[in-house]
Amino acid sequence: MYLLMNESIKQNLIQHGIKPDRSAGQNFLLDMDIIKKITQTAKLKADDTVLEIGAGPGNLTKELSTRVKRVIAIESDQKIFTLLKKNMASCSNVEIYNKDIIRWWEQQKRHFLNKPYKIVANLPYNITGLVLRTFVSRNPKPLSMTVLVQEEVADRLVAKKGKMSKLSVMVQHYGTVEKIFRVSRSSFWPAPNVDSAVVEISKIKKTHADDVELFRLIRVGFSSKRKQLHNNLKVGYKKEKKDVEKAIKDAKLSEKVRAQDLSPDDWKELCKILQK
Repeated sequence: MYLLMNESIKQNLIQHGIKPDRSAGQNFLLDMDIIKKITQTAKLKADDTVLEIGAGPGNLTKELSTRVKRVIAIESDQKIFTLLKKNMASCSNVEIYNKDIIRWWEQQKRHFLNKPYKIVANLPYNITGLVLRTFVSRNPKPLSMTVLVQEEVADRLVAKKGKMSKLSVMVQHYGTVEKIFRVSRSSFWPAPNVDSAVVEISKIKKTHADDVELFRLIRVGFSSKRKQLHNNLKVGYKKEKKDVEKAIKDAKLSEKVRAQDLSPDDWKELCKILQK
């Protein structure tokens, strides 16, 4: 077995005629020290199953294969998939699929029922939000997610009251989120315009039926970010202004509060009150 080291990762791609597609969020991680640090952050065990999304040429895949029982690597780009398959030929514990991750997951998720798995990935920038929303909100969920994302996304995920977004509320509702360490843009080829960061999402809870109404409320609440929350709820729920204002007051929130000011617990309390 060999490990593609820093510059040789780039050369391996070039030799196979692969040019990164920026529109597809392709920024290949070259720094093996960062790759090893990601796998260490994931707290992997020898009997773990790991799902890797956007495997690229396999530099992270190879490192994962030395640490766990099973790696399932997904790569949607046909050319890169061919190289990935070649690079992983000696790794008997790696399964490789040339698929769109969301379509593949919808077809395969039944096989993960009662079978614990973890996600470890350098997520393609253009599908980061979609992947996070899908895997934190739909069962069966991973035990944890250790993902490399743009730093601005990492900061949104760990945001506090006053800077919340729909995505941060969803992720924080279902799991414990921590920004672990920054990764310089110079660690990638091609170098993106922003730095990145590794985020860990752990203690991920199952989705329950009553979450549907909760996230309907959150969507309505964030429907117009500049407006105060009572205005969005009045329109979205077709309620009288006085009824909405009473619900907000009963939830112990300011009458001038905006959606970004609410924590996941605030949303849950407001949802209970509105359903009474």
